[in-house]
Amino acid sequence: MIGLYQSSLAENSTQPLWMGLLNSDHSLLQISCTILGYRPMYYQFYSTNSLPVALSENFTAHRDKFVTIIQKAGFNALVDYRENWLGGSGGLEYSEYGTAQRNVLISGVASLSGTALKLDCK
Repeated sequence: MIGLYQSSLAENSTQPLWMGLLNSDHSLLQISCTILGYRPMYYQFYSTNSLPVALSENFTAHRDKFVTIIQKAGFNALVDYRENWLGGSGGLEYSEYGTAQRNVLISGVASLSGTALKLDCK
């Protein structure tokens, strides 16, 4: 679970305090916040014939982009965060520097979703 912590630096910031991608809203019970607004948010991307390491890096980059979109819209947290993947893998055999190599190629679509909250926290 992502820790929720307000520091004096965050309170002086012009950007809303980012509390994270949360699986549930139970962690918000630990602090005193009023919900000023909410909106369902959804983001998707696809990957074609990616090696596992490249797909992992691509996924991280898209998740970071999703967070940026949420923050720019003025929201502080995303609750009920879900990651869904629909895809599959296939074998890959190739030669590199005269040596036979084997790896897996993965293709599919990912969707990231949740409910963005605009909060006023004491």
